[in-house]
Amino acid sequence: MNRTDPSSSSEAGADAPTTGPRSLRDVVLSITNEITAAVAFQMQILDGMLWDIDQLLNDLQPPLTGKIRLWQDTNDHLQRYFPVIWRRSKADNKWKFDKIGWARLPLRAKQVREFNDNHPLVTELLKLAVKIYQARAGLVTSLTNFSRGSKQRLNTLKTSGTNMRHKLNDLVAARDSEKYRTWITGHHPVREGFESSTDETDT
Repeated sequence: MNRTDPSSSSEAGADAPTTGPRSLRDVVLSITNEITAAVAFQMQILDGMLWDIDQLLNDLQPPLTGKIRLWQDTNDHLQRYFPVIWRRSKADNKWKFDKIGWARLPLRAKQVREFNDNHPLVTELLKLAVKIYQARAGLVTSLTNFSRGSKQRLNTLKTSGTNMRHKLNDLVAARDSEKYRTWITGHHPVREGFESSTDETDT
């Protein structure tokens, strides 16, 4: 666009480019990919620390009812870890575990008999595990909020965007009528439609 000529038309306004050295699509994808990759990388680091804590908990607690571990849900990559407490079933004498919440987790550490000597260290490990989990949960929340919020805005934009396109088309038609005077010879084309530009993102 010739910035020195106020009557110059902007081709980008009529049809935003999708190719070239740095298109809008490239910029948006670069930003979102960079953010999601950074979040995923940080979550992996936090998962590694939770795994290390679980190994320490296994080493520092005897194989008795009341032993706390951090279990992995391999089918749920977003939540991933959850604390469990092991117990030996009186019915079949087999080891089973029950899920327990993260709230007040350090207070669940057993201190009786064989658990007593290592109780202070186990408690500190559980306190650290809670902090790591909370940091991880914050990343998950920011990621899901971004995804959900973007989809909601895109769905809303399908209606409002179509209405705005219709309004713009009416204004273009008004410009093309004999009622208004124009100073540009030959009208540059105006993009048609709106839905097609948003359908691709709603997947």
